[in-house]
Amino acid sequence: MEKQAIIRRAGPIIDIGTIDGTALPKQDLAILQDPLHYTHLQYNHSGFNEFTQRSEKVTSEHRKLYEFDMVGRLVLMKGYRSYAETTLQSMGYKVAYLDRNPPPKRPKRYDMDWDNVFSKFEFRSLQDQCLAQIAMHDCGIIDAVTAFGKAYIIWMVAALYPQAKIDIVTKRKDVAQNLFNLGHRFVPSVGM
Repeated sequence: MEKQAIIRRAGPIIDIGTIDGTALPKQDLAILQDPLHYTHLQYNHSGFNEFTQRSEKVTSEHRKLYEFDMVGRLVLMKGYRSYAETTLQSMGYKVAYLDRNPPPKRPKRYDMDWDNVFSKFEFRSLQDQCLAQIAMHDCGIIDAVTAFGKAYIIWMVAALYPQAKIDIVTKRKDVAQNLFNLGHRFVPSVGM
């Protein structure tokens, strides 16, 4: 008998289980969750740093990128759907997908306007590829070196999706102000 799994989406969350709504077998869950861990480093600027001549202390914390619901289904952020689907298929599962979200109130909000982007920006090296990857995927992480132009990428995305409401969240007010000042040049309707 063929193994079957279902990935169900509700909002930004997906859960993964069997077609009958129960948890996958423990050995299969172990394979799925194995790479979904990372070590979070926290820098406390009270230790000593030779470069800055100040003290710094680094603490690390093991974190996981998943949880389990009350039934034992694996729960992840929706961005891990392709990873989960590929991994399940490699284990011999036939995978179904169910989107439980209601239809959007503004269906054209993610219509792309590439002309708007090309008329407002000059791309640095690899920024065009980065923006293309963003356009092809539902979500992700931009892992780029300093001076790559990540702040510009944010505003390229805003120009690409002119009908979308995009929230930019940061811990520091000065960073928010700098992003606003930069973005206002390219997307005049930006608010803060």
